[in-house]
Amino acid sequence: MIEVAVLFIYGIIGATIGLLGAFFIRKIIISFLGKSMVSVGIGYCLVLIGVILFMNMGHPKVENLISLLKTQQKATVQAKV
Repeated sequence: MIEVAVLFIYGIIGATIGLLGAFFIRKIIISFLGKSMVSVGIGYCLVLIGVILFMNMGHPKVENLISLLKTQQKATVQAKV
């Protein structure tokens, strides 16, 4: 149950950071290239690539955190017995 809560919190934090990053990247690209449809399309493509890369980089960290929580939980159970 703890793993689900940790993943949920991690997902909320990641989504918030991702949306803020996407918003600022889009604003920067539009300010440099203007508000043409090509620049907006390039901005969305770059944001999508960035989100995919960020999700791939963050995945092993989640697995490490879950394994760490499991080992701590096992140690607590063994200490009680």
